Amino acid sequence: MSPLTCCKKSSWVSELDLGHAASFEYVLGKCDRCGTYWMNVFCVATATSGFEPVRLSDVERMKFIPAGPELKAYMRSWGEKNI
Repeated sequence: MSPLTCCKKSSWVSELDLGHAASFEYVLGKCDRCGTYWMNVFCVATATSGFEPVRLSDVERMKFIPAGPELKAYMRSWGEKNI
């Protein structure tokens, strides 16, 4: 997991609960100070948690895909590439 660079955890604001995929829970949010998007990631099985930066193109896609199998598949793929 990546550290929040210029942002602090207290500045992170949740925007979108993206559910779970491949043992991870995903919540998209951004820093209310600088606007950087971060994914709050939590694994129930291992208690691993942290934040990962999210590209704007991924944010747009995540907000466009309706909840369901397609979003779950996308989040699984995103997690494999970014965690």
